[in-house]
Amino acid sequence: MKTTLPATLATALLLSGPLSAHDSWLTPELHVVKPGTILGLRLFTGHLGELTEFPHDPERLERLEAWSATALAPQPLAGRVGAAPFALARFTEPGLRVIGFQSRAQFVDLDAVKFESYLAEEGLDHAIQSREAASESAERGLENYTRCAKTLVQVGEGPALGFERVLGMPLEIVPQINPLEPGTEAFRFLVLDQGRPAIDTQVELTRLDAASHEPHLHLQEKGAGLDEGAGLGERAGQADHEHRLLRTNAKGEFELQDLSPGRYLVHTITIRRASPGERGDWTSFWASLSFEAQAVAH
Repeated sequence: MKTTLPATLATALLLSGPLSAHDSWLTPELHVVKPGTILGLRLFTGHLGELTEFPHDPERLERLEAWSATALAPQPLAGRVGAAPFALARFTEPGLRVIGFQSRAQFVDLDAVKFESYLAEEGLDHAIQSREAASESAERGLENYTRCAKTLVQVGEGPALGFERVLGMPLEIVPQINPLEPGTEAFRFLVLDQGRPAIDTQVELTRLDAASHEPHLHLQEKGAGLDEGAGLGERAGQADHEHRLLRTNAKGEFELQDLSPGRYLVHTITIRRASPGERGDWTSFWASLSFEAQAVAH
């Protein structure tokens, strides 16, 4: 099923960098809004300019909430079941909001070639080595995965505080400098894996608004799973100045510089052997953060 986007968001989602089926993110129609604005929040997964949008599906939803700087409890967010956008939000008080989405665990079964390709693309070398050591490289990849997506919205002229709030997701990207601050030249982020700094972990940056055409967009049917292998292995040999691969340092942090104004996505994945009682052989967490680098106001 095809769907259409508001003009503001359609313009923003003109993908310039390569994306895979494992790139999923939550994005608002606008990152800066006036108090009282009804704001659509959309959940996407995509690759190479072809996006799938997820409708609201409470059966797959673990948490969906917004936090202000001073809140003692989150503001729950909701949407219309089976429809896009994924959620609607209305913030009446000025200030910055950190919005978080966590899915319930999903299961995917990939053939060996696609699974190995996915592990290589996402920099999950330890899993490749573990499979090789166990003579499993030719075995299918049976994986439980959980999506952990965040985004930021500035409401009115209120204080831009609380951007560094930790939501307690299994895998989480936490800004250390406010990405929405106009004129920011260096952006620093912390990756937390189970609440601890994720050291030497691959992070992918993609710009979401620098191409010259609107991406193909499809609305995923309620209950449908990940398109097995969609986009896996298709990024090899591709490069773009708006697409970067980085690794976290010894503190679990990474830094971005020289970002021109526009919308961006940072994305990372961790994976481990499944624990007893978990379905499949592997458990992974996919974290993302979408934001908009702001030009200096004149």
